[in-house]
Amino acid sequence: MCGILGVCDVSERLNQDKFGHALRYLARRGPDHQGFLQVDKQVLLGHARLSIIDLSTTNNQPFVIDDRYLLTFNGEVYNYIEIREELEALGLTFRTSGDTEVVLQSYIVWGEDCVKKFNGMWAFAIYDKEKKKLFCSRDRFGVKPLYYFRDNNEFIFSSEIKPIIAYKPELKRPNYNIIANYCYKSLGAQSTETWFENIFRVPPAHNLIWENGQISIKRYWNYPTSIDKSLTFDEAKKEFERLFVDAVKLRMRSDVKVGSTLSSGLDSSSIVGVINKQYDQKIETFTAYNPSDSYTKKDTAIFKAGVDLDESKVVRELVKGFNVDSNLIEVSFDNYCDKLTEAVYYMESGHSSPATISIHQVYQNARKKIKVLLEGQGADELLAGYIVNAIPGAISENIKQGKFAEAWRTLHLFRKKYSLNTWR
Repeated sequence: MCGILGVCDVSERLNQDKFGHALRYLARRGPDHQGFLQVDKQVLLGHARLSIIDLSTTNNQPFVIDDRYLLTFNGEVYNYIEIREELEALGLTFRTSGDTEVVLQSYIVWGEDCVKKFNGMWAFAIYDKEKKKLFCSRDRFGVKPLYYFRDNNEFIFSSEIKPIIAYKPELKRPNYNIIANYCYKSLGAQSTETWFENIFRVPPAHNLIWENGQISIKRYWNYPTSIDKSLTFDEAKKEFERLFVDAVKLRMRSDVKVGSTLSSGLDSSSIVGVINKQYDQKIETFTAYNPSDSYTKKDTAIFKAGVDLDESKVVRELVKGFNVDSNLIEVSFDNYCDKLTEAVYYMESGHSSPATISIHQVYQNARKKIKVLLEGQGADELLAGYIVNAIPGAISENIKQGKFAEAWRTLHLFRKKYSLNTWR
């Protein structure tokens, strides 16, 4: 990850000292280089870089073309090679080999529609000095964060909330309504409001434009609303495999070492499986595990369900068939409040899953060996990882269709592994 920061002020009261201080809060996100430019009397752009593709200093940001267009960019556009070839066919030349220049050149050629060509995760801002227009974008699923504050004079954006508050300390005011919604409904990033008053997040799949002191926000992509029913089940399986393999191969484009998490589920094990099949290289894998004797309370749902949560047992078997260096990380819940405080500091809000504590410990260990970590988080639903949630619907559907034998068979197989206490 990298970090981006920018301040636009129509009153022309920019403060470089305060901006430099605020940018330092992003140093953890981008330890390889931090820098900023005052573009004109109204705009400051800053960047903290984590070098992944084309490690040369020519890719340091803010990135400038023709002394007119400036980019500060967090993320990765995975299909940058294909886009660069398309741009070269139009007559453009490149001075770097990474995705940063591709993003900026794409905007110069295609304008705001450039994001429709991108396959990746991103939060970026492009400033056109001639038009005095700032174009910001966040990826389709909101993998990369993008926060902002605006009033009649100022517009401030950043990868995190901390730099915004560092530049404008009076914004350090809790948003009690949103905090209460989190406590009551586990409401998190679904809201454009944050845990701080007047600091907002750009929604996923949206662009934001700042021009003449005004902002406009517009969605550029939405989820598909129809299903291609012309595919047979076997054709759909083959298409899913093709897309999945392609997605993994695109994410392996890196000039630094790449590793992966590896759980006992289908999500990360599928990723590692594809890497092993497609590449002749050994990768580092990282697994969080809890010893079984951590769960001994007779009144817990885990104990009643009879589910063993020690994933290391399955992973030890998995790695026998994989060309990997396996790192088993025993996560600790000692000093839980301290760990939770640290997690909330980095997330800048609460989170509804206690798994964040485990994941944080995995990442702390992984960063000692690698820079890029592929992650199965979020793929459980796609690969039927939450079987206890999927089975009731499957049984209900079978009954509706009169497939009573199939419904009974599914229930019988479910009960071989799980207790009905998990069926909620």
